[in-house]
Amino acid sequence: MRMRLWPALLLVFVSVFPTSSASAQAKDPFGGDSEIGFWAGFSPQSGSTVGGSPDRKFFLTAIRYSRVLKNWRDIGFRYTIDLVPAAVVFQPKNGFQVLSGGQREAIYGTGISPVGLQLNFRRQKALQPFGEINGGLLYFAQNVPVPGSSNFNFTFDFGAGAQYFFRRNRAFSAGYMFHHISNAETAPHNPGIDNNIIFGGLSWYW
Repeated sequence: MRMRLWPALLLVFVSVFPTSSASAQAKDPFGGDSEIGFWAGFSPQSGSTVGGSPDRKFFLTAIRYSRVLKNWRDIGFRYTIDLVPAAVVFQPKNGFQVLSGGQREAIYGTGISPVGLQLNFRRQKALQPFGEINGGLLYFAQNVPVPGSSNFNFTFDFGAGAQYFFRRNRAFSAGYMFHHISNAETAPHNPGIDNNIIFGGLSWYW
């Protein structure tokens, strides 16, 4: 995974879609141009779509800020950034696979996802489906996901869900994301982890 492409992609999007001054043409009847929120998610079982590290569980919390890049009548396009105060990988103690009667250990990390893009649909409605894509990095207290890999990992995720505005400028969110962790071949071993995360959160807009 080459995360270095993300800043260039963001620059392209920002240059193509003007920020808040352009969004004033189509004000969101429920949310504002800026968002601050909190969300958390859990993956009960890692897969092997891209990564090769099964038998992992993953917990993630994040504080989000977002800003409108462009609004149309029914679609909102936002830039997002997530600060990750806590990420926990529950992996086999031997670092590879949970055998019969084996145990997992919790490895803690923290990080940031500085490049994210989100599309909200049905902007005129209280219930708004959305899709998103994000890129970032995590630093763990030990090698993740196996010995000889790295404490430092890049992340990539994409997902979908819905936001429900129970009040003007306040919304609950819930959804699913595919979340990949990889050291991008910066260490001797790079099996990666594929997480299937169910998440929920709360946001305030202004």
